[in-house]
Order: sequence, then C-alpha cells, then structure tokens
Amino acid sequence: MVVKSVEEFSVKGMWKCCTTYLPYLVIRPCGFCGLSITAKHIVLDCINFQETHQKYYAIFSLRELFESVDNHTIIDFIKETHCYCKL
Repeated sequence: MVVKSVEEFSVKGMWKCCTTYLPYLVIRPCGFCGLSITAKHIVLDCINFQETHQKYYAIFSLRELFESVDNHTIIDFIKETHCYCKL
C-alpha cells in the first residue's frame, strides 16, 4: 500500500481494519438508531448524521467514498461527528 500522507494512511488503515477485522468482532448497536455500528454505518448510513453527510459528500457506497472523496474530507466528517471514538 503506497500512501502519500498521514491522513491518507489513516483512512486507508481504517478501511483495511474495517474490512478485515470488523466481520469477526461483536458489533454493538448504534446509540442513535439501533443499527449495528460499522464503518459504513457511520460514514454513510446513520440517520443521525444525514445532514453532515450531505455537507461533506453525496456518496452511497464505501467503494465510491474511498475512491472519489478526498481523504481530508472523510477525516473532517469523522472529526465533526466525533465518530473517531466509535470506530
């Protein structure tokens, strides 16, 4: 994996962690909507963050998110929603 910055490493690291290890973890429910907390749920699906999603990106799949949205934008979203504690 070739990375150009710390932020890119963080996002790619989060993606790898979420796709590699999360399927084997016990996932707790979201405190806002009751669905399972996953990386996809936080950055795309949770109804609590819909307005924030629209502010940062209008994407509907993880693949599209990580391929077309700037890493800084994803990190800014995670910071604004304080979701870094949940991942």
